[in-house]
Amino acid sequence: MDRANARVVIVGALGSLAVSALWTTLAALNPTTNYHLSPLVGVLAAPIAARLANSGRLRCPLAIIIVGIGVLVTVATATIIHTAGWARGPSFSASVTPLAELILVIAVGALAGVVVAVVRSTATGSHVADRS
Repeated sequence: MDRANARVVIVGALGSLAVSALWTTLAALNPTTNYHLSPLVGVLAAPIAARLANSGRLRCPLAIIIVGIGVLVTVATATIIHTAGWARGPSFSASVTPLAELILVIAVGALAGVVVAVVRSTATGSHVADRS
């Protein structure tokens, strides 16, 4: 891996770590509240930060590595929060266990993260017609 790609991977990991630190802090301060979308944001933070650092879309192998890092950081954070007893709030549905909800949200985040990382932007910045 060259230096430019390594920098993009590090920025992505830092993005996910920043969201995870915030999520952990909120969970510790409010253990009876579940932050249902925090895992989604934690996974998505890695490809979003990496794409911003790369100034554009990422190639597929690099995108998969970065999303994988986001998933690993998010799973580690969820494990810490669960083990510490800071996730005692209700889940979205009584028929879904908190663990199943967490897995589902992380999976959706991983799929969305790959899309965010690899889809090419169509914005050109020149949508206004020239009227001269």
